[in-house]
Amino acid sequence: MIKPVNSVNNNPFAEFSASGKVPAYYLSGQYQADSFSASSEKEKKHKNLGWKIAISALTVGFGTLALMKGLPKNTTQKLIKFKDYLSDKFHNISGEIKTEKLNQKYEESMEKVNKLIEKSQSLNNLGWIKDVLFLKLMGINKYTAMLHKAVTQKFDKISLKTVNKAYGASDESFEKLFHLMDSASRQAATKGGTGTQTREILAEIAQKRKNITETLQSSFNITERTERHGKMRESMKNLVNDFLKEFKTKKSYKSSIAEELLQDSKNTLYEPLKAARTKLAGEGKGLNGGSIKEILDLYKQILPANEFAKLQAAAGKSVKKLDKAIDTDALEYFDKYRDLVLGSAPTDTLSVLSSLGAVVWGLSNAEDKNERTSVLLNVGLPIVGSVATTLYFTARLVSGFKSFALGALSGFIFSQGGSIADNFRQKHLNNMNLLAQQSPKESI
Repeated sequence: MIKPVNSVNNNPFAEFSASGKVPAYYLSGQYQADSFSASSEKEKKHKNLGWKIAISALTVGFGTLALMKGLPKNTTQKLIKFKDYLSDKFHNISGEIKTEKLNQKYEESMEKVNKLIEKSQSLNNLGWIKDVLFLKLMGINKYTAMLHKAVTQKFDKISLKTVNKAYGASDESFEKLFHLMDSASRQAATKGGTGTQTREILAEIAQKRKNITETLQSSFNITERTERHGKMRESMKNLVNDFLKEFKTKKSYKSSIAEELLQDSKNTLYEPLKAARTKLAGEGKGLNGGSIKEILDLYKQILPANEFAKLQAAAGKSVKKLDKAIDTDALEYFDKYRDLVLGSAPTDTLSVLSSLGAVVWGLSNAEDKNERTSVLLNVGLPIVGSVATTLYFTARLVSGFKSFALGALSGFIFSQGGSIADNFRQKHLNNMNLLAQQSPKESI
């Protein structure tokens, strides 16, 4: 008798499974996949390289610009204003409150501020001596000297364009003001009829209007401006040698040498502008007197309140534009040209070249052409563009903080544009790779 055989599992694939909760596994015992992803690791490395380049280029570029430029040129003026503020506050304190201890504190504060003013002035000398030494170095060779001169002339051209633009805005504003005056005079003549008082006021307005026009044309026209700038350049003919001579003395520790050397020339050149401005709008900033204030007082007698308010606002705006043009010319451009004579333009340009060098160094660490292109679009161009924009607006006589802010904004815009371009490029490459993979299959 044959004994029954126990049931045997004859399925040779029992240790394998193609079904279950996790159908993706072919072994019954689940295999834990390695969490490593080649693409994510490459992306991480790509981002790290981008950050490295960005930080390096920003540090080198803006660091070089800061070192070459030294302190902002208005630092001393701000410290002097702070000193005057402290002095006014102290002297306005009631005599009963003033004590010996308070007097002592005030004297100590004044002493510290005076030392800060001296230091800020002497630090400007350090910036200028770097520029002058680089100027001398570039002058050793004929071609480098020509390059130095060309860069300086380019910066001067940009700065001078800013001056002319400021005067252009002032002229345009006065043109609008004169049109309003014409309209106001016609309106007053129509409503006033043949009244003696109205006719006399309009006649006086016409005369004062003529005086305003003559003052503007004689003091702020392009011919007079060109002649004044020629005298300014002549006054700085020996500035480099005079600066080096004074730098060797104790003055370099206590005063701003270049400013001190040119102060008399600056006052002489721009005193006529100040006098003309006072004749038009009075002392100080804003509309405080002069022919324009006198003509407004006359219009006030013959115009409705709302029409007079429009005219007054337009006059205030015109004076503000004129003040801006005078400051741009007499203060900012004079100081900028002084710095250019001492050699600031080429040393400022080094900031762009250094940031570009940092980007090139960083790109050399990229794995392949694709990564180099991607990092260049997303990081390299925005950084160099940001530094270059800051430098450009500095040449346009824009203050340090504003020029840095505009540089940051341009960097953001370049970054957005670069990101869009890189995404488009990557999408195109992916499509090309997909087509290349499909082509062999279609041919079989």
